[in-house]
Amino acid sequence: MLLRKMVCILPLGVPVAYGLFLSGVVAASSASSAVVNAISVQKSPAVPVSIKLERHKVVTLSGKESLQSAETAKPGDVLEDIATYSNITSRVLVVPTATVPIPRNTELILNSVKPATAFASTDGINFFAMPLSVKLKQGNGVELEQPVAPNQYRFLRWFPGAMAAKQSVVFSARFKVADGAEATIVKR
Repeated sequence: MLLRKMVCILPLGVPVAYGLFLSGVVAASSASSAVVNAISVQKSPAVPVSIKLERHKVVTLSGKESLQSAETAKPGDVLEDIATYSNITSRVLVVPTATVPIPRNTELILNSVKPATAFASTDGINFFAMPLSVKLKQGNGVELEQPVAPNQYRFLRWFPGAMAAKQSVVFSARFKVADGAEATIVKR
């Protein structure tokens, strides 16, 4: 379940790094400005984007927070995923979405999501602005809106848009390992 470090350079639409997805990457000429309009954009299925996912255990000692190896995790531990999307080309790219899965047996720490503009999903198909809510119909027919529990969030998605040549964008979120989850060991 836990991941140390990984870097992938893949073409359009290829699943990346334990469920990270790069979809709909579009290239523009290097002469284009950072704001890319539809006329100057060309689809390029072989545009390289580097995606690095790191997972760390967040530990607080003497009031100071530090990131440590996430080779093992037990219930109550806080993990942080950091996904770095890098345009490794010499031209502007438009990256419509960056999607990161939420590990099983964890609970998303809602205020840890950066940038906070992420959308979330409970099924990996339908994404909505956070925090998620659901309408429940009461026995008397009245609908009440209830927040979705953080342990039901399964994916986060951002919309990075245009990325300048050699630019990187970082997305991160923290998760608490659920009570009752078995300790997980990552093998090297």
